[in-house]
Amino acid sequence: MDLNCALIITPHIKKEKTNSSQLSFDLSVIFDLKDKNKVSEKMEKIKNIIQEKENILPKDIQATEYILGNKIGMQFEETEREGEKIYSLPLPEYPGFTFNYVFVEDKLIFSSSLEAISSILQVIKNSDKNLASDSTFSQTISEFPQESSGLFYLNVQNLIDIINLDDYQINNIYLPYIKSIKSVGLTFESSENEITTYGFLLIK
Repeated sequence: MDLNCALIITPHIKKEKTNSSQLSFDLSVIFDLKDKNKVSEKMEKIKNIIQEKENILPKDIQATEYILGNKIGMQFEETEREGEKIYSLPLPEYPGFTFNYVFVEDKLIFSSSLEAISSILQVIKNSDKNLASDSTFSQTISEFPQESSGLFYLNVQNLIDIINLDDYQINNIYLPYIKSIKSVGLTFESSENEITTYGFLLIK
């Protein structure tokens, strides 16, 4: 079965009272759907089971408890962003994180924060903000094969602009080298007998 998906790691900074900054990351996954209606029906069923609006069949109780744990009985919150309805479930055992999902166009997006999923929606709704129109991304992958089994991309310069490297214990010897990197790209293609990996560093 072919499944197209993308994993997105979004950094964000939390300022501490000591004026130092704490770096953390949100995780998001985007799936391209072949049958949006079918997947939407399944997600609605899962949501109703969690909220105890739909009975769990005896044969499914053990599997449901294993997957959902103590989430049974909790309520999803609904938020509208960029004209789309986002469903969010609190995660008390993981402070600062929530389980969020939204359907948009032919995609299903899961994310660990409402802010991250909202940012992804903005990119989807505004084509001038996506990677296809980003010159740094185009330069980074320009030498890669047209067909591949996966792609990793990091805009190092954007990350450096977000965080303050002085807040982290990085040897000063390495700082000029880190700051000289604009982006990193990695991809691979596989055949029956081997996997070929391609890497690329874009230097300022």
